[in-house]
Amino acid sequence: MHINTVGNILILLGALIFLGVAVAGGLGFGGSSDFGPGQIIGLIFGPVIAFVGHSVKGQSE
Repeated sequence: MHINTVGNILILLGALIFLGVAVAGGLGFGGSSDFGPGQIIGLIFGPVIAFVGHSVKGQSE
């Protein structure tokens, strides 16, 4: 698999995690509308995964 493809997949995965966690409370997923520890972890690790994907995508072979 090409390094740019891996980077794009990681960027997309990180963005989907972040967006999914950010709107989960508003859509009624979970026990309450407050942010719980799982959502906070998702809000932290989503952008981290996207940043890693951006870094991987920028590397040359």
